[in-house]
Amino acid sequence: DGLAKTKPIGAKAQEREMPALAITDQMIFCGLVRFYGASHSAGIKPIVGADFWLLSPEFPDEPCRITLLAK
Repeated sequence: DGLAKTKPIGAKAQEREMPALAITDQMIFCGLVRFYGASHSAGIKPIVGADFWLLSPEFPDEPCRITLLAK
């Protein structure tokens, strides 16, 4: 529900030799542009996603969250 600074996250991912890194958000992508730029600068593939709340007919009083990632 919040994102730390994108450059330190990208630097840590680069240090750990991660090929890709994802960001998700529930409403608005405040850090998306910075995340995308920092990921590319670190040589990491940025993956963008969103969190959605779903209601099931079987459990109408218990919403659940699902994370979708862009391909």
